[in-house]
Amino acid sequence: MKEKTKGKDPQAMYKFFIAAKNRKMVFYVSFGDPADGTIADFRLCEVRYRPQKAVKASSENVTLMFEVLGNQGFTFVIEAMDQLRIEFIDEDRVHFFDVKVNAVNQAGSAIRFSVKQPDYWSVRPQQSSYRLIPNQDQEISMTIKDQNIEVIYVSSQGASVFIPQANSYDLEVGRAIRHIEICVDGVCLKVNAEIYRTRTHLNGLKIVTDLRFMFFGASDETNLTNIVEKKLAYLPIKEALIKNYHPIEITS
Repeated sequence: MKEKTKGKDPQAMYKFFIAAKNRKMVFYVSFGDPADGTIADFRLCEVRYRPQKAVKASSENVTLMFEVLGNQGFTFVIEAMDQLRIEFIDEDRVHFFDVKVNAVNQAGSAIRFSVKQPDYWSVRPQQSSYRLIPNQDQEISMTIKDQNIEVIYVSSQGASVFIPQANSYDLEVGRAIRHIEICVDGVCLKVNAEIYRTRTHLNGLKIVTDLRFMFFGASDETNLTNIVEKKLAYLPIKEALIKNYHPIEITS
């Protein structure tokens, strides 16, 4: 899918990052080979503005400091001058920008790094509303870290799944889930995902968890879109295309 560049007034971008810090928005940084599916969760811990003689906020005088969240489950290193891609979810779209690391403060698993405010970021299109319903077709499955997961629906941009109540401590909205494998008709793709909504299932034993997929390349997203569209073309039950379909009862 095409990506759109979203240029903004530097002062407006500065205000956005201030708001993102206050909202504790989660930002994602990719590491290693895309096939490894390794991303780390960060939050903005500081937005530093150093004006120079009435000059407004810009990429030259605004510094963003990111801090890693918790135990990421893998080891990585960030060094000064590294080129990083940072992603975040806002208004139901994936935004991303590329930056060069200015400075790093790393002690064991605790990592902070600073970058200059970007001049712009790119935006991916809104997610498709077309969904495949696994209970109408047995050729759709998903695993998380090699554990089978009960799927409610899969679209080209996300999924809704049942997670056992016992795992509720892992389900913080905005956090990433790694090592997901989706299989449709024998074709399997690996993705990561952001948790953007959770609610308790009526029986109280499971948590309905909505995911937004995070792709490491345009080809990964295109491949899943093609698989979903091809599958939909052959499904005899066209109800699988119903927009905003909710096949289960939930409680808020």
